[in-house]
Amino acid sequence: MRATAGENRSARRTRALIEQAFLELVEQKPIHKVTVQELIDRADICRTTFYTHYQDIPDLVDSIEQALLREVRTALEELDQAPIRVNGEYPAIQAVVELYARHGDLFRLLNGENGDPKFDERFQNTIYEVTRELRMVKEGTDFDELRHKLYSCYVIGGGISVLNRLMYEELPVDFRQASSVLGAMAAAGERVFLGLEHL
Repeated sequence: MRATAGENRSARRTRALIEQAFLELVEQKPIHKVTVQELIDRADICRTTFYTHYQDIPDLVDSIEQALLREVRTALEELDQAPIRVNGEYPAIQAVVELYARHGDLFRLLNGENGDPKFDERFQNTIYEVTRELRMVKEGTDFDELRHKLYSCYVIGGGISVLNRLMYEELPVDFRQASSVLGAMAAAGERVFLGLEHL
């Protein structure tokens, strides 16, 4: 049992080493131009070690991206019992902003000029899918599919664009303030797209 736990930790360390080396290369060149040889040289591992963990570079990219998508999905799904707004703040927005706070460099690289042009769309779609389900449950028969879609495009697309810009320009970010600003944007969106005039 102890040996298995040790092997798991070792495998996690090796994957983290490979991923870190990969991200360092993406700082310098487009994601699709990174080769396995460059990666194993940078990580100082043998080719067999790389192929023990990943099939190829696209598999490595997918692994990194899927981990972020799972993390945002889990964070949002955990809000199933939380109200949409708490004292004017939006827990879903706070969850996404906290994810950016934890993984800012990763978002900067994946969404930057050397990154994966499809990742941002998948990330936004994941947020949309989960928040749509949460709103459907919380609003019941009041849920309006078209209005929600328009509202979500505005809030999710606009909010993620703001966060990506902050990460890309490597500006000092006060994530609490960013969450409040994006919350104000969401409240304005509810008034405009959902017709909730009391906000």
